[in-house]
Amino acid sequence: MDTRAPNDVIASWWNSLNSKLTSFNITKLSDDSFTITAADTKIVLSIIPMGLPEDNTIKSFSITRFMMEDYLVKILLSNPDEFYQDLNFKINNSNKLKTKVQEILSILRKQNISIASSKEIFTLMRVLVCDMPPHAFIHNIIEKTHDTILKDILKSIISRFSFLDNN
Repeated sequence: MDTRAPNDVIASWWNSLNSKLTSFNITKLSDDSFTITAADTKIVLSIIPMGLPEDNTIKSFSITRFMMEDYLVKILLSNPDEFYQDLNFKINNSNKLKTKVQEILSILRKQNISIASSKEIFTLMRVLVCDMPPHAFIHNIIEKTHDTILKDILKSIISRFSFLDNN
């Protein structure tokens, strides 16, 4: 696991690209996006730090390893009760789900069983609310979540692609 700050990781990539690809033209588009040009080929490279380490919902689970599943946990817990009912989940609202997950985490941690990532939390949530396989669970969550909730939660990722509008 890389424990460096996102800006340090991006700076490392920038330095590495410049030192290793000396025969290419490398241009910074933004703090985290670069173009690599050689002859008539242009590649855009964007480095996107994943996870929501500053999010209070994610912090409430004492997660120490942040990843893409942070967004799925946040999306699942940001939906109204109707969302849970429409999907026929066994637990019918986000407060009950969050409480149940925290109860189980407490029991596991007292037994020295480490649950440190949102991937593990999300798996636990899936087991608690439905019998769907992981891919169907994710698909249904994304499909049934209102666009405004998705955009709000995913804005940190979406904003990193704003340079595409200019090219």
